Amino acid sequence: MCAELERILADREAPTLQVVARKEDSPARPSRPVWLIPAILAAVAALAVAGYFALRKPVPAKTIGSRAGDMVLVPAGPFLFGPEKESITLPAFYIDKTEVTNAAYAAFCAEKGHPLPAGFRQDQPDYPVVSVSFLDAQAFAEWAKKRLPTAREWEKAARGEKGQAFPWGDQPDRTRAAVGLPAPVPAKAFENGASPYGALQMVGNVFELVEQARTPSELALARFADIMRERKMTLPTSDEPWYTIRGGGYTDKELDPSMVWDSTTVPARWRDFNIGFRCAKDAPQ
Repeated sequence: MCAELERILADREAPTLQVVARKEDSPARPSRPVWLIPAILAAVAALAVAGYFALRKPVPAKTIGSRAGDMVLVPAGPFLFGPEKESITLPAFYIDKTEVTNAAYAAFCAEKGHPLPAGFRQDQPDYPVVSVSFLDAQAFAEWAKKRLPTAREWEKAARGEKGQAFPWGDQPDRTRAAVGLPAPVPAKAFENGASPYGALQMVGNVFELVEQARTPSELALARFADIMRERKMTLPTSDEPWYTIRGGGYTDKELDPSMVWDSTTVPARWRDFNIGFRCAKDAPQ
């Protein structure tokens, strides 16, 4: 009886003894020196700051300067496009605050040896340059390290993200735009008609060339054929490049909402007394 009891007690104590033995056999963990803790915390903080700046997107300035005048930021995001106000999303870009002036265009011509437009007004440096072709405008934009705006960029810059009827809002107001006038006005005139982003004279003053190729309609071909025949120019064809102009001009008698979304097609070589342009460039994304 005593021998059996001793065997049972021995079996019950065995696991405890084994566990104790394993604990005693385990090597002791070295303690981390206290002086390392500040260094570790500083390294973690540095990595967090570096990660923050690596992930943070640059914030573009609202206005930047250029060799051809100030440019205003049109932020990334959706806007209502066209007569049906279709939602379109664009990345951020800059657009000239004003139409390209005679002074800026004269500087380009002097530096690049480009011919001045016919009837160029040296005495009106702050007026928009006119009688330039799409090809002239492209050459200027390249010189200025810019480009011509697309039709969608031009329209967003003109009417804002909400698709308003005019740069300043939904109501026509002839005190805010150069329409029904005998001649254009300085590029910085009508500051009260600025678009939501600060671009001036997006409607009125002079039509503006944009980077939008388009096949001409039969009506456009016939109309330009008549004009070019009178001017003794080579007649237009549908095979040559045609581009659009936007915004209306001083020759328009009234303001119309279609000025911010409609366009007219002209040959790339066409020049006229009421056609100018402004430039655009990509913003940091």
